[in-house]
Amino acid sequence: MRGYLRELTKPNSSLKDIAAPRLVEVDQRLINYYFARAKVLLRQHNFAATRKMYKRIMAEYPSSPAAQRAEEELPRVVPIAVNFYQKQGQTNFHPEKQVGVPQTKALSNFKKMYQEDPEGGKADIALYYWARSLGTEGKFKEALQKLHGFEERFEHSKLRSKALFLEGFLNGDPHVKKISLAAQLMEQTAQRYPKSPEAPEALWYGAFYYAQLNQFSQAIACLDKLKKYPKSPRVKYAEQWRTYFQKKIQTGGKWP
Repeated sequence: MRGYLRELTKPNSSLKDIAAPRLVEVDQRLINYYFARAKVLLRQHNFAATRKMYKRIMAEYPSSPAAQRAEEELPRVVPIAVNFYQKQGQTNFHPEKQVGVPQTKALSNFKKMYQEDPEGGKADIALYYWARSLGTEGKFKEALQKLHGFEERFEHSKLRSKALFLEGFLNGDPHVKKISLAAQLMEQTAQRYPKSPEAPEALWYGAFYYAQLNQFSQAIACLDKLKKYPKSPRVKYAEQWRTYFQKKIQTGGKWP
């Protein structure tokens, strides 16, 4: 009907005066429907379809108040989508309780969260947990690509210590086996973020990465620094490993 009415409103049409008001009425009904439909789609978390609806308004009614309104609504979809995907990701992310179980659903949501707003205020959260989720699927190299340059990119992120620790941990995995880099990253974590929960864990892992490299003096140095964290559960085991590493130095032994 809309196309037919548009034909009738052309300058050479004898029915243009009759058809014009009718076309305005039809257009307004369509616009109202499109906006109402966009709201429904947004509530259903169908963000792609929501955007498509707003873009349709802009395409069909360019330079109109409706198009301007649709253009203003488009960026408002982003924070809603980001928060939705974050919640879904966190709901499905349980690597500590599900050891060895790929966190596939969480991965999908954190990936979408990041892609929604890669320069936004929650991009660091999305990228960090996306990387962690990739790690649970054994996709270590891909996870490391996500973590590379995290500190520099997110200078004010509260996840910087976690990201650096994770980068070290993944490099130390047998499938990656960049032990020297892993040891260095663990030391950097403890040095740069000494008050973080990751610091004592980083020293612990760093000690054993150095031990794998037969660098027992560095391993002992890491264990000695653990004394700064008396509440760490690792402390009670540090002395026995220190003694073990000391014997390796004295006898010229190799790991293990």
